[in-house]
Amino acid sequence: CEVNEDLALQLSKILRTRRDTIDVVIIETSGVCDPDPVLSTLQQIEDVDQVHLDTVVCVVDASTVGDLELGASKDARRQLGHADVLLLNKVDLLESPEAVQAAEGRLQEYCREQEIEPVILHTSRAEVDLEALLGLASALAPVGGAAGGAAAPPPTTKRFCRGFGASVRGQHTRFVTFAYTASRPFDMMKFEQWAANPPAGVLRAKGLLWMRGIPKYVCFHLAGRRTNPFETLPSCETPVGSEIVFVGRGDSDSTSAADQDGIRQALDDCLC
Repeated sequence: CEVNEDLALQLSKILRTRRDTIDVVIIETSGVCDPDPVLSTLQQIEDVDQVHLDTVVCVVDASTVGDLELGASKDARRQLGHADVLLLNKVDLLESPEAVQAAEGRLQEYCREQEIEPVILHTSRAEVDLEALLGLASALAPVGGAAGGAAAPPPTTKRFCRGFGASVRGQHTRFVTFAYTASRPFDMMKFEQWAANPPAGVLRAKGLLWMRGIPKYVCFHLAGRRTNPFETLPSCETPVGSEIVFVGRGDSDSTSAADQDGIRQALDDCLC
């Protein structure tokens, strides 16, 4: 209780004194932490209206994921139940790609038991691109274009973590970034239905939306399967279009890769 009270106090202090200079606050808990009290504290701080909980990340040791005292323990599974993104770490210590897939299979089984669907990424030494976990580096500026999804620049493919020799090549998650733009407003009900069931392969999405009947831009964030409540941008600018930037799996040989054409078509169907 004392730790959580101190967390609330320090977060409120940061938000009051440095709100204009910070974009993201990262909270790292201990390896045996129960996420429930921490998440409850974040929802109860005085300045909660200034922030939103973006992503809960859990690191899983691929070499002990089946150990009943470690990765398969009751405490470990409880932590998984709150995660939006799981980092299956130390894949470089496993002897083959098949062993990596077997470790992910066990992890997916634990998730199915709790009826959760977090994004699973393969990493070594917990190296992961913060762009994928914390949002997109580039500012989003909606622009008008052709009706529906306008042509976007060629997608950029990156690795989530650097390789450590030929023995681990191909075991790390690749991702792709791509953008969707539209010059017509979204129907809010249709967009909410789409956002309630995020497309497979998408890790993150962030954008500014033009919603029919709303005179300001609406901010949209997606992390894993978590979406934030719709909030309007505090400006007087009249919406003229929408832009959403996605980060998704880019492994072309994977069934979990992001379907860019399918996502654009689904969003086109949400337009007025």
